[in-house]
Amino acid sequence: MKTVLLTGASGFIGSNVLKALVKDSDVNVRILVRAEIERNTQFSEFIGDIRDRGSVRKAVQGADVVIHLAAFARMWSRDPIEFEQINVDGTRNVIEAAQEYGVGRVVFASSMSIFEPASEIQTESNLKYRDHQITPYSISKWKAEMLLDSARLRGLDVVIVYPTRVFGPGPLTDANAAAVALLRYRRGRLPLIDGGRQMSNWAFVRDVADGVIMAAFSGKPNNRYILGGENRTLADLLKILRGIEKVGFRPINISRDMAMKIARIEEFRAKLFNSKPFVTPEWLEMVLENSSCDIMKAVNDLNYRATPIEEALRETMNLVQIHG
Repeated sequence: MKTVLLTGASGFIGSNVLKALVKDSDVNVRILVRAEIERNTQFSEFIGDIRDRGSVRKAVQGADVVIHLAAFARMWSRDPIEFEQINVDGTRNVIEAAQEYGVGRVVFASSMSIFEPASEIQTESNLKYRDHQITPYSISKWKAEMLLDSARLRGLDVVIVYPTRVFGPGPLTDANAAAVALLRYRRGRLPLIDGGRQMSNWAFVRDVADGVIMAAFSGKPNNRYILGGENRTLADLLKILRGIEKVGFRPINISRDMAMKIARIEEFRAKLFNSKPFVTPEWLEMVLENSSCDIMKAVNDLNYRATPIEEALRETMNLVQIHG
């Protein structure tokens, strides 16, 4: 029986990974969380903070595999140092503990946002780091990935997964931004920018969770995998949603320039009142990029499967119960 440590088990993707992990009777599951999730005999809880080296060492000791999903996945923070402390220093703590205790594999969830957008379909072999990272989040995830690349050279088996635009039932947070957009759509508060023509790859959270576990047990050593779904525009998604929900509302359309002006105003308001903005210019720039992905490496190596977009949207709407 293998012992797997999961960090970030209370997060959007992490909670789905935990649900899937405990179904496997051949896996001894332990989680590192800041506060108790629930009393459950299916997994062991280690209470601590990813930023605390002692907490991480205690949780990692005895683990065969570490799935490191703990992250500060936010668009904005009152204290930007949190991105560095959680996403970079936390990853450093995981790496050091994994090396100290001889962990067999570390699986790390990175971000597609650290790569340059491309006119061609992106695969694991043609991903190119941005010359300049756009957001505090992408900066921190890039730094974490550099730490992991260095650890690889010292003999640690690191498998990196890249979830695309993840959505599904769950908390309406920045990590589940697509579901947030659906909620705003239902309430008539989602403007389409330039008609919503930007192409993205959309991943159902349950598929991503399964892919993370597959990477832990079936991934090739020191490889990386894009975990995604279908390539669609936001306009495509809303058209499918209208068919599911039988609603006639169509969002207003605004130009990219107008959207950027709104984002700058929101950024100014956030600084003035120390409150979360609706959107930031950097985040908007990233959202408006075109990004199509190929998931065939994960399909072939991991037996990864993507839920059809209409089925995934229907389940999301049914379980999240987004009603405007």
